[in-house]
Amino acid sequence: MTARLIAVLAVAAVLAAAPRIVQQDPPGPPIRESRPGLAARAPVRPAAARRLALARYPGARIVTEVLRERGRRLMYVFGLRLEGSPRALEVLVDAATGRVIGIPLEPEPAHRSAF
Repeated sequence: MTARLIAVLAVAAVLAAAPRIVQQDPPGPPIRESRPGLAARAPVRPAAARRLALARYPGARIVTEVLRERGRRLMYVFGLRLEGSPRALEVLVDAATGRVIGIPLEPEPAHRSAF
């Protein structure tokens, strides 16, 4: 009876942990840091920040990524490129909360006059 109870509890523990195991991010490439040691201070993992940035622009691809500090705020800065577009987009993700905190755009390219 004791062995059976232990087996049931072990199965229950594995099933309870399954969602957390499935939701773990696969290890991605290390993110470039503007200053050494920033990644150790960031509660939000780079893979989660990448997903958040790409969710804003489906179909975009990341061309640059860096973890930087502005003031006391850590943020991931992702440079994105939309398919078929020469424009670059920049998405800022707060490394402490995971919130998208900014999407500054490059200025529109100046059009040359035909005259």
